[in-house]
Amino acid sequence: MRNFKPSSYVRATILHVKSVEVSDGPDDYHTGPDYDLYEVRVEYGPAKSFLAWFHQSNVYDLCRVGSTSNFVDLGSSKTPANGEVIDLTFDEFFPQWLDTAASVAKAKIAEMAKEAISQLA
Repeated sequence: MRNFKPSSYVRATILHVKSVEVSDGPDDYHTGPDYDLYEVRVEYGPAKSFLAWFHQSNVYDLCRVGSTSNFVDLGSSKTPANGEVIDLTFDEFFPQWLDTAASVAKAKIAEMAKEAISQLA
């Protein structure tokens, strides 16, 4: 059994789902790049907020697949270990999530401003 923080707010496990290579065989053949697929399974806590933070913080250089809990590694040198656990208290998670959410909001505002200015011209 793993040791967890008694004051954990959110806990997630990173699971390696599969490795895909160009030459996997005739049944699985594809012409895209090699990649590893991971699932970030939020065991408890705010899953949607955690996954958004995990995606935006980009600690492992993984690319999120849509709005799912799946992430693709296209060759990062920061590959997570299978079964790696991220266990954060509220005091650890909330400031990081808030900074990330603020950055995303600022980017959306900048995009809207750019679009509005281009429509004026």
